[in-house]
Amino acid sequence: VSTPNEIFLPIANWEVKENPVTEEDIGPLVQHVFELRNNGPSTFSKAIMILNWPFRYNNNTLLYIVTYDIDGPMECTNNLEINPLQFKLTDSQADEKNETRVNENRQRDRRDVTVAEGDIQAV
Repeated sequence: VSTPNEIFLPIANWEVKENPVTEEDIGPLVQHVFELRNNGPSTFSKAIMILNWPFRYNNNTLLYIVTYDIDGPMECTNNLEINPLQFKLTDSQADEKNETRVNENRQRDRRDVTVAEGDIQAV
C-alpha cells in the first residue's frame, strides 16, 4: 500500500527550501506499507524480506526515509542511518520509537541496469 499511489517528478508546485528543518521542508510525504503474511496451514520459524529503496539518484537524495514502524515481533536492519540530518517530524511521527541497526551482513545481487554505475544508491 502506498500513499500516494503514484508520484510524478518533478513535483508540481513544490520548491526546495534552502535550509530544511522539518520533514515537510524536504518534500511531500510518501508512505509505504509492506506486509509479510503466512496464510497457509503450516508455520515457519524464520522469514526474510529484502527491500531495495531508491534513496539517492545522481548523488542527490531521491526518497529520504525519516522514520519507519515495525508491527509485531520483528527486527529491521539496514545499511544506512535513518534520518541522519535529524529533520523534525510531525507530531504523529515524533512520538514513535525509531531505532536503526546497520546490517553488517547485507547481501548484494548483480543484475542488469540501464543507468550508469553510481547513479543510484538504495537503502
